Amino acid sequence: MQKKKDQLLSFIQGEIFGEEAGYSASPISPKLLKRVLNEVITKRQFQFVMEYYFNGLTIYETALKHGVGAPCVSRTLSRARKNIYNSLKYLLEK
Repeated sequence: MQKKKDQLLSFIQGEIFGEEAGYSASPISPKLLKRVLNEVITKRQFQFVMEYYFNGLTIYETALKHGVGAPCVSRTLSRARKNIYNSLKYLLEK
């Protein structure tokens, strides 16, 4: 569960700050990430992000739970990451 949460943060940090070797400090506070998760992404995106990154479900398990196909979950997670990235980038550039 923590591993997927770290993957989400790593992805976001890599996209915003570049993938520097050995970069381990997290400039994105959990409070800021929580705000973005609650205010920026859709309800469905939020559900999928929480289940995949925070609850440890696979894309397939999330798809079964919601009665959709795995490609739908994958696309929704991709859109959520993009929305999170754009929002955090904007907030951090202020």
